[in-house]
Amino acid sequence: MLLIVRDAITFHAIQSAEVTCISGSSITKDLTDSQGVANCANIPLNSTLNIIIKTENFFTFTTVKEMENQFETIPVFMSPKLSSKDDLRGVLTWNNSTKNTLDLFVAEFWKGGRFPFCSESFR
Repeated sequence: MLLIVRDAITFHAIQSAEVTCISGSSITKDLTDSQGVANCANIPLNSTLNIIIKTENFFTFTTVKEMENQFETIPVFMSPKLSSKDDLRGVLTWNNSTKNTLDLFVAEFWKGGRFPFCSESFR
């Protein structure tokens, strides 16, 4: 199974992200290449796969997936760390296509927190 790791804001590939794939006692580790591609090799079919991706300046990505097809390619979108503790971002993805991503960024611009600023983009 291949993972393609991208920045959720810019869609640029993320190089050198540490990818860990865990299924039972089987653990595979890989680093993404310049295209953001990493390989979860030797994971048994019909097993539950835990995927953890870590890299500098991005929130850690974790997900659980059923391993149904060892030749599947999964797009992964990592959210960059925010500049303020009061900022929020939500990234939703569906289908196996980068064109169907909703990125939502919310920042409080008033200390009382009653007037959030919201910006979204649909790709």
